[in-house]
Amino acid sequence: MRKYIIVIIYVFLFNSCVMEGFRNVKGADWLEENSNWVRADAKKTETEFGTGYLCQSSNMWNLMKELDGSDKIINIQIEDSNPNLDDIATALNGYSNVKVNLDLSKCIELSIIYGLGTANLLGIVLPENLMGIYDNAFKGSGIKNILIPQSMKRIGKKAFANCSRLTNITIPNNVTIIDEYAFSECSMLVSFDMSKSITSIMDYMFSGCKRLINIDIPDTVTSIGNGAFLGCDGLSSIDIPSSVKSIGSRAFSGCSELTNITIPNSVSSIGDYALSNCNKLTSITIPYYSNFKDIFNSDYLPSSIKKLIISDGVTSIGYSFWKSSIVNVEIPDTVTHIDMWAFYKCKELTSVSIGNGVTNIKEAVFSGCNNLSTLTIQATMPPSFDKDVFEDCTSLSSIYVPASSVAAYKSADGWSEYADYIYAIEE
Repeated sequence: MRKYIIVIIYVFLFNSCVMEGFRNVKGADWLEENSNWVRADAKKTETEFGTGYLCQSSNMWNLMKELDGSDKIINIQIEDSNPNLDDIATALNGYSNVKVNLDLSKCIELSIIYGLGTANLLGIVLPENLMGIYDNAFKGSGIKNILIPQSMKRIGKKAFANCSRLTNITIPNNVTIIDEYAFSECSMLVSFDMSKSITSIMDYMFSGCKRLINIDIPDTVTSIGNGAFLGCDGLSSIDIPSSVKSIGSRAFSGCSELTNITIPNSVSSIGDYALSNCNKLTSITIPYYSNFKDIFNSDYLPSSIKKLIISDGVTSIGYSFWKSSIVNVEIPDTVTHIDMWAFYKCKELTSVSIGNGVTNIKEAVFSGCNNLSTLTIQATMPPSFDKDVFEDCTSLSSIYVPASSVAAYKSADGWSEYADYIYAIEE
């Protein structure tokens, strides 16, 4: 008899100790209906989510075990000020069928968060003193909304990657670094309010954010990384501030709804395929910089672009636009040199206007432009003219030059072959 009494007392004490780790929280209707282990005198308290449990991180596994099989979203508040995140992650992963909203507001000694990238985590409240979100911290989680505390300084690589339910997020101004791929493949992300302290949009930061329609790039940003907005199908327009100096390769590639973009004169470097497959982009303004190469040829420039405006300040044009689908080109007075093959085989090109600064037109610049019919050039002195500049330009019928220079053009080397097509610019 004594043995049975001891066993009964032991079981009672054990269960009491375990239950002390979890306490029922306000309005726990589901708990009252479905959890026969909850004590009748369990304490109730408020959490950020409302209905749920309060527990120590070390006890979360046992709590999740008791809740296993629930078809409801369970709200859990972690009670300890400096919790063991590994314990929390283990519990979430171990009972991945239990859907959880996690309240960490009491974890005031927690400075960095990591390891909570589980699909069954549907909501998260972060503590006010949190300073960093580590690499992959919420990757693949089911969170829909999150409030980033003002104390935050850095968001790590792939921190929110593949969060397919995340719809919007505001980054406070104390954040100075958001690492690469941080929000990649967040397919439901619609809007993003960026920190005014960010200096770089890192590589692939928003790649695959197909519903992103609104983003304001602050004037603190100096670089847009490789693939930063790759495949952002919903982005129809974007303002690039004059603080930006470089745009990486494929930065806007596949932005299929993008209809206009202005690249400011501050930009001195544009990577390969930066605008490829932006098939609704119809016009583009090219900034002032001298490093034109093959950035905007047919492999890089979407076929939808028909009008090309080159900003004042550009001094030379390299083999930049060959085989592209542009129809009209305006070249400013600041350009002095057009390099070979610059517009080679632009078969849809019909008219070109060249300012008064050009002194040299190199080999085959317009070769193969078989629909080019009109060229207007403002230079009073005929630019030097290399071979095959107008080779196979079978539609060329009008070359307009200043009235005072018509005779000079008709007798100049190269230009003389087209003397019958040279006319005075109408005043």
